[in-house]
Amino acid sequence: MRIERLDHLGIIAGVMSDLGLIELINESLGTDVCEKISIGEAIAVMILNGLGFSSKPLSLTPRFFENKPLDLLFGRTIQTLGEPPVLRRTIELITCRFNNTSLAL
Repeated sequence: MRIERLDHLGIIAGVMSDLGLIELINESLGTDVCEKISIGEAIAVMILNGLGFSSKPLSLTPRFFENKPLDLLFGRTIQTLGEPPVLRRTIELITCRFNNTSLAL
């Protein structure tokens, strides 16, 4: 038997969905067809991680989502969610796009 915990993350994911946050970010920053998750989804991962596991580094994000119902949070099944290289590239893209500086993690 596998138990998955939704906790308060379902409310946050619902609000992000109602606002169309992931789609808005993808439209603004574009998407990379080579990535398994979009930039908008990566940012949503970081938001959920920050609101539920905030004292841990981003490198532990996959561990945080191990017992979460990803299909309910993101509306689809995602196999590799929040891998550090994807999150790092997303942060660098945002930083370069809006600050014109690079962020080293």
